[in-house]
Amino acid sequence: MKKIILIGLVALSLSACDIKPAANVEAKSTFKDSTECQKQLREIVKSSFNLRGIPTSALKFNVFAKTDNEERIQIDALKNEVTDARPIGQFRVLKSEKKIFDSTFDETNLIEVNLKNHENVIDICFPKS
Repeated sequence: MKKIILIGLVALSLSACDIKPAANVEAKSTFKDSTECQKQLREIVKSSFNLRGIPTSALKFNVFAKTDNEERIQIDALKNEVTDARPIGQFRVLKSEKKIFDSTFDETNLIEVNLKNHENVIDICFPKS
């Protein structure tokens, strides 16, 4: 009987060693939702996607952080002024590399977006916190 209690105590103490508090730190987006940043994103989307008649004013961006270094931009097109948006693409922003990738169809084979006249968009619109 003592052996069973001793084995139970050893198992209990070993299982207590493995308990780690969950990291409750959530990455926060550093995107500046300014008119200038919206304008730059619209121009980048226009040069990267065939919008098929969708006006750039109908584009809506939902930006969220995956990590402190990576943010995602969900690109939606509004069918009317306020509601009923449909997704048209997704960008992945890697802040430390100062690059934006098209991740619409594939998470592994990313296509680098040519930033052309917007080389500083990451520094301006996604400042490091």
